[in-house]
Amino acid sequence: MKYRGFIILVIFLFAIVTPTIASENYRYGYLNIEKISINLVNDNATIHIYYNINTPIKFLILILGKNDLKQKLLKIMNYENVTLKTIEMDNAIFSIDNQVIDYGEGAYWFPSHRFTMIVPQISITTPQNTLIFSNTNEIPKGIGYFKI
Repeated sequence: MKYRGFIILVIFLFAIVTPTIASENYRYGYLNIEKISINLVNDNATIHIYYNINTPIKFLILILGKNDLKQKLLKIMNYENVTLKTIEMDNAIFSIDNQVIDYGEGAYWFPSHRFTMIVPQISITTPQNTLIFSNTNEIPKGIGYFKI
């Protein structure tokens, strides 16, 4: 009897989350990914993810915490050695360690990468250039840039 409310809540969550998983290409569970922005400065890589959360789930995140949100974002990014800087209800900022290759004399390389889902827009900003990829789940070929 004690767990009846909890079981009803879990069933309600599955009823809300499950249909949204397959409804759009840019959805992952209750998240609707809008854009991923990668900023490369010297050997530092920072990822900024912009997203929307389904309204009923926002309430649950406020009550239960942001750990599930963080885990979903980490799975979408598909990087190892990621450090969370900030996480909000509409965006999150992560730093990625050991991804940028230093070729010496101020030359760097950010290797190709595949995210776990298609993203409407991926922008990569280096000190020299900004590249924008649309409706893709990968950064093909990688990007070279120079130290500032």
